Amino acid sequence: MKISAHVNITNPKKAGYPYMESIRSFTNAFDEVIVVDGGSNDGSLKEIAKIDKVKIIKGKKWKKGFDWGVMGQNLQIGLEACTGDWACKFDIDYIFHEKHKDDLRRALEHAHLGAVKFTKLNFTLADRYFEKSIYPFMIQKKQFKHLGYGIAIEGDERQRYTYMYPIIKTYQKNGLWYGKSTMGTRFSESKVKIYCYDFTFMTKRQILSQRKHIEGSLSRFRKEKEKSPQALMKDFRDMMIHRERQCKTIIKPEDHPVFIRDKIKDLKPSQFGYNMFGWKNEKKP
Repeated sequence: MKISAHVNITNPKKAGYPYMESIRSFTNAFDEVIVVDGGSNDGSLKEIAKIDKVKIIKGKKWKKGFDWGVMGQNLQIGLEACTGDWACKFDIDYIFHEKHKDDLRRALEHAHLGAVKFTKLNFTLADRYFEKSIYPFMIQKKQFKHLGYGIAIEGDERQRYTYMYPIIKTYQKNGLWYGKSTMGTRFSESKVKIYCYDFTFMTKRQILSQRKHIEGSLSRFRKEKEKSPQALMKDFRDMMIHRERQCKTIIKPEDHPVFIRDKIKDLKPSQFGYNMFGWKNEKKP
């Protein structure tokens, strides 16, 4: 059984993601890693190319700050490039813990459905996390060729434009798949946990550089389409204080995946995961 992983990137070095640690953790557990580039020019591709088992392919170029359509197309490009029986979509802030390597193989060997679901642990501070409701999935590509990534035009509206869940492909338009939502569909369960470090290693400037992405995530807080950097950072602070209060689990340094431990130990006060820029004890307005 061959298993593949695919991940989209666009200037991960500039953005402050732990991209090298992330990809190394994937190559430790998977037989191949497909990196779909959306037009990186920050030097990250040269570094990634030195890692064994990695294949870099050209995806659709990001022409603006955040584009769900480009994301959906690049996810499908990565899935199609995978040659394994199983293929998993990861983000470049995910780390695959080495302790789950055997759990992964066992889960796939016993899976009888089209996809296997993993638990996502979302870090707020470097020593604590909460379980997020959106899960990474591994698609049984060899048998379930009708599954892919794109826009859900039938079913649960929450999936529309998110690409977090696979869809049942129906038709293609301008390179993007449309189809039925798989939210609510039964997937095989597993013991595998994916560690997501999100904003942990970013400075305030790097966070603001992802303004369009963050504004989308903060849509429930917004009163207007565009906000000033100051107002956006205030909304971001409120969201992250809320997330920190959801954290029920404290994690010791040695419990982090081995690939990220040195980076955790070297966290600077200027990086979010050190102390949330000092916001942790602030009261939400």
